[in-house]
Amino acid sequence: MNEERNERGSTSWADRFDLDRPLPAEADVVVIGGGVAGCSAAYQLSKRGKKVVLVEMRGICSGASGRNGGMTGGGTMVPTQVGRAVFELNTENLRLIQEELPAELGEDFSLRLEGSLDIAMTDEQWDHLVATHGSASKAGGDVELLDREQLADIVPVVSERVLGAKLSRRGGHLWPFALVHAMANGARRNGALVFPWTPAQEVLTSNGRVTGVRTSAGTIATGAVVVATNAWTPKILHDLPAGAVVPARGQILVHSVQWSYWKLQICLTSQ
Repeated sequence: MNEERNERGSTSWADRFDLDRPLPAEADVVVIGGGVAGCSAAYQLSKRGKKVVLVEMRGICSGASGRNGGMTGGGTMVPTQVGRAVFELNTENLRLIQEELPAELGEDFSLRLEGSLDIAMTDEQWDHLVATHGSASKAGGDVELLDREQLADIVPVVSERVLGAKLSRRGGHLWPFALVHAMANGARRNGALVFPWTPAQEVLTSNGRVTGVRTSAGTIATGAVVVATNAWTPKILHDLPAGAVVPARGQILVHSVQWSYWKLQICLTSQ
């Protein structure tokens, strides 16, 4: 075990996962990234009998997956073919989180679906909410438009600059750490190995085919790699064109009253 893994992987036994084991020489699939996408892929692949190794440069759920309000729900229908496909995918994901994964993983993720709000602070944003409200209603979404007075009944501290909001009654939030760690541990129960504090340095190829992954702890031979590294992807896939994947900053405010939660998606302007 190298010095970096010894030092940074020693915060607690729960964060170590498989750091005390040697890195395997080969795997059916190597997953790079220990966020929600990577741990989900590792869990689903291992459940289907694949020999999986997951590597993460920091701790599990230490990137964007652990730095958000955990908002979830059916999503918003956009009246395009792609928009409908995304809406259907979001709806199925919500069903999995509600009905299947808690039983499979033994964790409820603190899921609370008590409604979410998309707030408009400009006429343009309000017009967008009106347009998407119509398409969401046609798709069977449980949504409602609120003017400022109706919104103030729900959120009394709402700014006078807010014009209104769209209420999605199926929206809500969960605890991201619980979900991601549950999937990482579920993958391990299925035989996967999880190595935090083990940065992937390069995806190796030969004649146009993947042959392995070089990491700070050694090389894993494999014919399949899942790159789930979000904004860090250009550091792994060096052939990506400049600007193909870039980080983006967003803002959220979570308002809590007696364990009833409303997600306020604030559309900030430069004014």
